[in-house]
Amino acid sequence: EEAASAAGEDAARAAAGWEIARAGAPAYRYANQGGVFARADVDDLEEFAATRRAMRRLGFARAGADGALALAAALLHLGECVFHADQRADGTEGAALDGDGAGAALARAARLLGVADEGALLGAMTTRAVEASGERYVLALSAEHAAHARDALAKEVDGRLFDWLVHHVNEGVKA
Repeated sequence: EEAASAAGEDAARAAAGWEIARAGAPAYRYANQGGVFARADVDDLEEFAATRRAMRRLGFARAGADGALALAAALLHLGECVFHADQRADGTEGAALDGDGAGAALARAARLLGVADEGALLGAMTTRAVEASGERYVLALSAEHAAHARDALAKEVDGRLFDWLVHHVNEGVKA
């Protein structure tokens, strides 16, 4: 009963800080690709509590565990940053966030990633900088290329998170 209470508290705190939709995996593009969202024999709350217990047993500091889970939540939100073609002031085509939902997802992703300026995060996905002849040019990306940049950013963060988790699990097993 105590474990269930602790799991409930962890889940409530996580949901408040990470802003995960009640609908769960089906609500997120990066999580809904497999088509299986729930299994009758799996209690997600208990599995989450077991994951938290395992992280503690392996010596993860609470801040480190919370940070890793926050990064995972950030990736879910990042995947919801959808783009559409946008005519720029100079007449060229660029990419813009597609609707309020994408803007809210960008804000959540930026907060969870620790990016103070969400415009900088948006710029990282919708533009690219090129240096030629000693000059720096910022080029707008199409909506398709912005989506590829978003996915590349998510893949990089996910890869680094995975490496960090493997390192800390290995350190915990050694101890």
